[in-house]
Amino acid sequence: MLIIAMNDLREYRLRYGVSQSAIANQISSKNGEKVSRQYINQVELGIGRNSSASEEFKKKYLQALYEIVQARQEK
Repeated sequence: MLIIAMNDLREYRLRYGVSQSAIANQISSKNGEKVSRQYINQVELGIGRNSSASEEFKKKYLQALYEIVQARQEK
């Protein structure tokens, strides 16, 4: 079980200089589901219908962030 707040995941994303669009594209390409940058923004900020992210989404987000950072380090 992943017990981490979306705000903390957002801080990691900002620290590594990864855009919301990059996260959305990575999640979309891996899972075949369309995820928009706006959706990522809403989930990170906890606004609207997306006020709390599921554990499954947090895992997808963290995996996408990890893969993006790894790919950048390999360059």
